[in-house]
Amino acid sequence: MSSGWRDICVSALICATLLAAIRHEIRKRKAGLLPPGPPPIPIIGNVRGIDVNAPWLTYTEWGRRYGDIVYSHFFNQEIIVINSEKVATELLEKRSQNYSDRPKIPTNSLFGLDFNTIFMGYGARWRRQRRIFHQAFRAEAALSYRPMQQRKIQQLLHNLLHTPHEFLNHLHIYSSSVIMSVTYDYDTEPRDDPLVEVVGKTLELALQELRPEVAAVLSAFPFLLRLPAWVPGMSIKKKAAQSREWVRNWMEDPYQLVLRRMADGTARSCMVSDALRRIGTEDPSVESQTIKESAATAVGGEYQSNIACYNS
Repeated sequence: MSSGWRDICVSALICATLLAAIRHEIRKRKAGLLPPGPPPIPIIGNVRGIDVNAPWLTYTEWGRRYGDIVYSHFFNQEIIVINSEKVATELLEKRSQNYSDRPKIPTNSLFGLDFNTIFMGYGARWRRQRRIFHQAFRAEAALSYRPMQQRKIQQLLHNLLHTPHEFLNHLHIYSSSVIMSVTYDYDTEPRDDPLVEVVGKTLELALQELRPEVAAVLSAFPFLLRLPAWVPGMSIKKKAAQSREWVRNWMEDPYQLVLRRMADGTARSCMVSDALRRIGTEDPSVESQTIKESAATAVGGEYQSNIACYNS
């Protein structure tokens, strides 16, 4: 190694060490303002303390040791872990104006999920989607869905009566059919509906791959996102490509179905058709994209809620 290259490496190492020391000192000074948490290792933070195969077990253990609100950091990402439903409700619902913003997470866009209102930071795009949701799901509008819900409930009761041992599957079919009808006026298949299945596959893949510690590593070392999928440890790139393809199907297929029905005059009232009829002339392409994203978010949110409910 030449002396010039050696000097550059030594200088870089010194700078990195100084930066880590400065960050450590800043965190020490801020410690009195932050919740308790596990002691970090310089530079990498709490990464080594995480069970990568079941990180939620680590968070649960931290909760028992440090309390309902835990402070940690992974590389340059500061993370607050909430281990209590009561605290989550108090902070994220009752004080949502203080805590409703979202950080930009690189894995969301990598997997094609940055359209989702849930992952979106506050801004014009978020406000446009919120307006669509308010128009579709406000109390007065929700009353118009009641006849459809009654039909779906009758089918649910029929299924429960004849095959009660499949009650979880019946409940899943019911909730999926309701949200697809409300959003797209789409009647799902009794089993293995292709539009519902693509949402499920996408979200199940996301749950496996989009963990906070993974996002923290990619945020700290963004050059990793430029590496090809065949590089060891970068199989996430291949999975992300599959996710983006599924997301396109999730967003486009039912939306295009509504457009075709509107074109031939057979479209009935639903979230998408009603919103499309309200589009003005100012910027129709932005409005149509907002409708598409909002509808996909509604379906994904319902599916994710079902998973959480059935697994609890």
